[in-house]
Amino acid sequence: ILMLVAQFARPPREGATTESTAPSLSMAGYFQSLKNAIQGDELTQKLKQCTHAEFQTGNQAILGELCPRSANADDRKVMMAHIQTCTKEKNWRIVFGGLCLLEHLLTKGSPKVLEEAVQGLHFDMIQRLMFLSKYEFHQDPRVKTIVREKAESLREYLLQKMSAAGDEEVATDDKKEEKKKKKK
Repeated sequence: ILMLVAQFARPPREGATTESTAPSLSMAGYFQSLKNAIQGDELTQKLKQCTHAEFQTGNQAILGELCPRSANADDRKVMMAHIQTCTKEKNWRIVFGGLCLLEHLLTKGSPKVLEEAVQGLHFDMIQRLMFLSKYEFHQDPRVKTIVREKAESLREYLLQKMSAAGDEEVATDDKKEEKKKKKK
């Protein structure tokens, strides 16, 4: 936000014309960028509320607000980056919160979330979930179990969807070949 404001508040350099010092954004573009930055901060705050909470079960209202936003490509990018960061954390609650958010977005969010996850667009989710299925937490074996089980169930879900997507592609390719043969 500050960079956008500074871009308009910057005084012209010596010898420069006003055209060469004019910002590259129009006023409408400036306000749209400002709005996006503020909304992005709001989204980040909601994501942190959801994943950094003591008890993930109380976050249903926040999760409900995040699902419609998963239809927006920019918001999806922010969400997936947040999930990636959460799954790298040392605090098990944040890791588990990230897994709960991922599960909710995959099952109740935009279909694009699942599609992009299967494609590995944002990060290699299958690999990350494989690592988390071997999660270690020596202080409490119950924590180790719940994180491992959540990661493994999500990994299986994604692999199942990947397999189904692969089967659909094969079926589509087979139908195309049959049509070509009929034409000959």
